[in-house]
Amino acid sequence: MTQEQRHASFSDLCNLARGPDFLTNVECFEKSDFYKKFTSNLYHHETSIDKQNISYRVLNHWDEEGLLECIRDSEKGWRKFNLIEGFWVYTIQILRKMGLSFESLKKVKHCIFHLTTPRKASISLEYYLACTLALSKPVYLVVTPDGTAELLEYSEYTNALALQALNHHIVLSLNEILKRMNLSQANKSIFPLEAELTPELYQVFESLKEDDFEHATIRKKEGKIDRVEKTSTKNRDAKLQELLEENANQDVVIKQRDGRLIFATQTSIEKV
Repeated sequence: MTQEQRHASFSDLCNLARGPDFLTNVECFEKSDFYKKFTSNLYHHETSIDKQNISYRVLNHWDEEGLLECIRDSEKGWRKFNLIEGFWVYTIQILRKMGLSFESLKKVKHCIFHLTTPRKASISLEYYLACTLALSKPVYLVVTPDGTAELLEYSEYTNALALQALNHHIVLSLNEILKRMNLSQANKSIFPLEAELTPELYQVFESLKEDDFEHATIRKKEGKIDRVEKTSTKNRDAKLQELLEENANQDVVIKQRDGRLIFATQTSIEKV
């Protein structure tokens, strides 16, 4: 099997893990006014590389190996990195420490910057960076030993694991890489949004996407979201024993008339 065939198989499984709405979400992102502002910052906002951790000699070596793409100052010859290029430099550093060869790193680069979906190169990378920087969502770069790579949100990654789409692999947190670039605190000024989606709110929204329920109640404790209670009504055909065994954290209220079950309300409780 060729590298392209292996990536196609891995990519197909990851697309299945992303779900049917992924391409629609990416296309809406690409057409939004926010996309233009966001990508302008990605490609025009310069970032510095920590020379104590990544020396000029190392950068020169990576450049000679064909791993870097950045412009140089015409007078002094210094490299200038935009945010996407800076992200890639720190990604190289981490993967090299994990033992990936230069050939595997070239494949990772090809997967991230040239084999992204949908049609426009790098649009998926831009989309996932927006999820991380603007929405504070957990996003991962998943890399196989041969250099095949995909970007996945947390829920997509867990779906891929459930589908057994991933065997031996390396997982890098985009959130942690961007912290190294000191973007975790600067993102509010560089990438402004009207509202910020915290990890707690993201977990709540993910919970609300699941299951079949009629209404939900969000409980707070000491000013923070503590749990989500989702309530559904079961009709007289519901089997009470199965209902009680369905969830270890739930409240069940039973209504009876003349000794017969009329309906039951089931409230599942999820800690946040």
